[in-house]
Amino acid sequence: MVTRNYESRLAQYRSALPPVSAADAAVAAALKSGHIAGRRVRLDTDTQAAAQRAVDWLRERSLAEAVEYLPLHLLEDDPALFLWGLSEENLDIAERHIGLPVRYHGLEVRAERAASPDPRHLVRHWHFDLEDRRMLKIIVYLSDVDESTGPFEFLPLAASDLTRQTLRVRPGLTFLPDADVTAAVPSSLWQRVTGPAGTAVYADTARLLHRVKAPTGGDRYSVTFVYSSDRPRHALTRFMPPARIVESVLEDLTPRQRRALAVPDRASGEFGRKTLQP
Repeated sequence: MVTRNYESRLAQYRSALPPVSAADAAVAAALKSGHIAGRRVRLDTDTQAAAQRAVDWLRERSLAEAVEYLPLHLLEDDPALFLWGLSEENLDIAERHIGLPVRYHGLEVRAERAASPDPRHLVRHWHFDLEDRRMLKIIVYLSDVDESTGPFEFLPLAASDLTRQTLRVRPGLTFLPDADVTAAVPSSLWQRVTGPAGTAVYADTARLLHRVKAPTGGDRYSVTFVYSSDRPRHALTRFMPPARIVESVLEDLTPRQRRALAVPDRASGEFGRKTLQP
């Protein structure tokens, strides 16, 4: 019954999917065929400046941790990065791929350290994300990324499906080392996305088995924006900035952007109770 309802919603919403530019249509087409796309993106001046401040903050931190995250409360004075994820263009692409109205879960800014290999960090093991049946992550590299500096690595859809079935991979629970994946799919089929700073990876991380390849030649800096349908299976609050930051930008958002944040009508008095951390 759940699957039937989901398919029915997809069919009903198909005619309401937003039109997109030719460039965005190419991204949507690549996502439809292989659940992965990549291109250079040009951040506006405010967002680029906010991204650089985030990178500078991470660079000044201790190198003891293999993965370092930017605390999202630091976005309070400048929410430009958070708002870039809410742009109509990004919502259009997410909606075209997911096929339904979308939920914007938020963002994550982090450094992957080459000097601190640590097998305990699960993002460096192969896994599927658990938020929804279909989802989208837009990963923007904030530093140049080559084979040795922590590229996003994934298995093509057919190989991902085979590995899911063969190894009984459970989204959000199963994290596989290389040896296990090699037993199911030869490493010659593994693919990765490299590129200069400003490269964006568009990936359905619920469908593709993926990981961050551990960097060895230098640190990687990136920001990830997370989207699902408006009825996700799981909503992880760690991507969402504190509620006071979200509340501070609501007046300038369109109704669609507010819906993407799951912000109810003010008359209901339910703002943020279920989706935003205090």
